[in-house]
Amino acid sequence: MAKIETTPELVEKVYQTTRKNLDVIRKKLNRPLTLGEKVVYGHLSDPAKQELERGKSFFIAPSRSRGDARRHGTNGSAPVHARR
Repeated sequence: MAKIETTPELVEKVYQTTRKNLDVIRKKLNRPLTLGEKVVYGHLSDPAKQELERGKSFFIAPSRSRGDARRHGTNGSAPVHARR
């Protein structure tokens, strides 16, 4: 198993991406986000194209690569709400 080092640069890049994603989602919803929404929406791979209609939208594919998903014992395509 490959060891991935967590560097300050990596952490900063992740936080920048999350902030950008949440800015896009806030503008689309035109309201503040709940903590749960921040956790889920912050990990979208393309928030600008994501449909956000309550009860109708369903999104998959967390921001991990398929290789990472295999190493973590998932197939990379499970619904976000089913992941633990």
